[in-house]
Amino acid sequence: MLQPAGFEMPDAHMEEAVENLDRRAYQLTAELVVFKEQLLRSVRSCEMFTMNYPLLIEHILREAKHFMNMLVMLVRRESANRPQDLLNQEFFWNRQMAEHAKFIAGLLDPSEEALIDTARMFGREFDELTVEAQQAARQTMDIADITADSREETERLRDFKAAGTEGILECKIQSIIVPLLGDHVLREANHYLCIMGMCHN
Repeated sequence: MLQPAGFEMPDAHMEEAVENLDRRAYQLTAELVVFKEQLLRSVRSCEMFTMNYPLLIEHILREAKHFMNMLVMLVRRESANRPQDLLNQEFFWNRQMAEHAKFIAGLLDPSEEALIDTARMFGREFDELTVEAQQAARQTMDIADITADSREETERLRDFKAAGTEGILECKIQSIIVPLLGDHVLREANHYLCIMGMCHN
């Protein structure tokens, strides 16, 4: 089998090391999931108070479980490019993008009315895309059009997040958003774009 110039097949030792790393990451993430589930139960039963929205805790719990599923696929050497897998990714990430927008709207200072309206608009649009991705998974809608719409909206949301993070860092936007959170949701938008074939170096 022909290989690109400079390509070297990984040796068995490296494959074993990577698999061990994946298994260790899975184990640690599973422990983190247990902690997050306990935290979410405590918050929802009013046994614990936090400045985080319960939905935000659920959001990061969902991401941890998604990561665990990806690790399982890696260890089993399963492809993540099957049509159903890509549909599941699109459903997952459209939902996450919708919630990002809603969190941003809820963490901006009430005086930032225009930005709040924009964030809420993104939340509604990604809610619609989430439903459409779910319908496509049931083969009742064309995924190609939905993916194109998801890509376009994610680019717009990514630019909104980038501008917002910069504005927070420069003290031009009033909010209770920690700059690291702004950077985090920006990186996740870029990651989603990469999944949709728009990776940027």
